[in-house]
Amino acid sequence: MKEFRLAVRQFAINKEFELHIEKSDLERYKVTGHNEDHECTSTMRIKTTTPSQAWVADKAIGILKTSPNMGIKELQKKLQDDHKIPLH
Repeated sequence: MKEFRLAVRQFAINKEFELHIEKSDLERYKVTGHNEDHECTSTMRIKTTTPSQAWVADKAIGILKTSPNMGIKELQKKLQDDHKIPLH
């Protein structure tokens, strides 16, 4: 289930739509997404979904294996640039 959740989050980030988790437990994972083109102000602000801690950790591990001396700010910038996501 962990891998599935990461895959769903990655898909939402790649396709640039907001992901909303409706139900989540050990056997179920129900989400809805929003990816329609609208002209209203609220949907124009949505650029991508917010990554989870698990998603960031998964991506960071791969980067840090190849560049173990990379600093946290550089890692944050690389993740933001590579995946076009906001990290705070």
